[in-house]
Amino acid sequence: KGISISLSTNGTLISEEIAEKLKKAGFSYIGVSIDGLQDTNDKFRRIKGAFDKAFRGLLNSKDAGLMTGIRFTVTRYNLNDIPDVIDLLAENEIPRFCLYHLVPSGRADFKDDITLKERRKLIDWLFEKSIQLHDDGYKTEILTVDNPADGIYVYLKLKEMDEKLAEQALEFLRYRGGDNSGYRLADVDMYGDVHPNQFWWDYTIENVREKKFSEIWLKPEDQLLIRLREKTKYLRGRCGKCKFKELCGGFRLRALRAGDLWGDEPDCYLTDKEIGIA
Repeated sequence: KGISISLSTNGTLISEEIAEKLKKAGFSYIGVSIDGLQDTNDKFRRIKGAFDKAFRGLLNSKDAGLMTGIRFTVTRYNLNDIPDVIDLLAENEIPRFCLYHLVPSGRADFKDDITLKERRKLIDWLFEKSIQLHDDGYKTEILTVDNPADGIYVYLKLKEMDEKLAEQALEFLRYRGGDNSGYRLADVDMYGDVHPNQFWWDYTIENVREKKFSEIWLKPEDQLLIRLREKTKYLRGRCGKCKFKELCGGFRLRALRAGDLWGDEPDCYLTDKEIGIA
């Protein structure tokens, strides 16, 4: 009760019938992973025709009345596809483009990531694109995920444009509190194992087949879960000194993959001056 349930899927098996079943099951959002246009996506997925099947699953979900969007993980291999993918969504009235910053997990590695300069330039472009879509009457919204620094950067940009909008953004950032892994975000895999987020499969908290989710989540005994909910107490380096740490805190799993769970966020492109440590 009171939990919003989303499905993260490759979308290839979502027929019209399956889409209706998902709606009846109570899913609030269907996020289909598409990581580029046809050639880029199919090469990444290693299956010819994967893009067409995924996009059909996306349209079937939308036609069933489900809130839908694509989950696009940006890498150095698909960065240039982003403008065309967003235009394709807008033309098909898909309501959400969700850009995921790369988290080294599974086969993904830091070597696949874009540079900090490219990341900052990308957020600038997405900011302008979202304004353009709104002005042109499109309903497609643009979100970014797994790099809380984006929110701080947008807030700083808004401060230069509109103080009222900037204050609204700041209030939202206070509400969100940065990376919500292990706090407002949980992952339950196909075996019932509970993880702090969908990329943290090498760490299992408990299993919902052995204990109720409410008991696992609301009365945590797991030390990692407890610390993630108090993360600002443990931050070190730039993140520990940052004036926005209560609103951001970095993405802890990415920091862990870089060698230190509580250390610097490798994907933070904000300058020392912007975060108040210069």
